[in-house]
Amino acid sequence: MNLRSFLSKLEKDGKLVRIKKSVSVKYEIANVIYSLNEQPVFFENVTGYSFPVFAGITSNRDIIAEGLGTTKDKLLFKLVDALHSPKSPEIVDKAPCQEVV
Repeated sequence: MNLRSFLSKLEKDGKLVRIKKSVSVKYEIANVIYSLNEQPVFFENVTGYSFPVFAGITSNRDIIAEGLGTTKDKLLFKLVDALHSPKSPEIVDKAPCQEVV
């Protein structure tokens, strides 16, 4: 699962908070993240920056397990397996991260 599909899944499942209003990186973003108590959050409009900010992807084991396509109970085994059997990176000519949005 790539990051975009993971964000979409979290949002569809009601597990992602999307902040549309302009927020400051100085204190505001950290305060919102802290107040949401381990819930993933996506800031669409960050003052002074042309890109969004996503936080909380590793805020709890349930979210981590979901992102890795497993359950909380099997997360440790999934991580150990990944360490012992690493996969080679996929080489692509055009990456979504390089597109202009």
